[in-house]
Amino acid sequence: HLVRTILYPMVTDSDLIARHARINDIKPPTVPNFSPYIDLAWEMINRDLLKKGRRPELVLDSYALIDMHVYKSLELIFRDATTFVGDGRYSDLAERYAGAYFDEWENVQFRYDRNENDALEDGEREAAAPSIWLGEPPAVSWSVVGYDDV
Repeated sequence: HLVRTILYPMVTDSDLIARHARINDIKPPTVPNFSPYIDLAWEMINRDLLKKGRRPELVLDSYALIDMHVYKSLELIFRDATTFVGDGRYSDLAERYAGAYFDEWENVQFRYDRNENDALEDGEREAAAPSIWLGEPPAVSWSVVGYDDV
């Protein structure tokens, strides 16, 4: 894509440590920081945006995705921890953050540059997931005017 703006990840190791102070204790010794998990989470968020019909380059508020990015990163970290520690506490935490990530998709709103002019305008705030309206419109009563009524 040739784009005017790029959606940037804003999550760092300190954001993850703020949620779990001892998260460094489960970091694999061969990994110097959590950037592989953060990067993979960011790629997954971008793919999820595309799956939901949202082009990432048209999202103008990177900060709106921070919580979602933190939740997905923590989910990936705790899922990885289950591979060398086993199921249990880390599996529960991974599931908890997977649920939080899913819930965030339902609630997050951001400015989306639908007309692609790279400007923030009123009415361009949208949900990440499009809404679906089910039901039928209100009944319309039609009165038929006969020739006798004219």
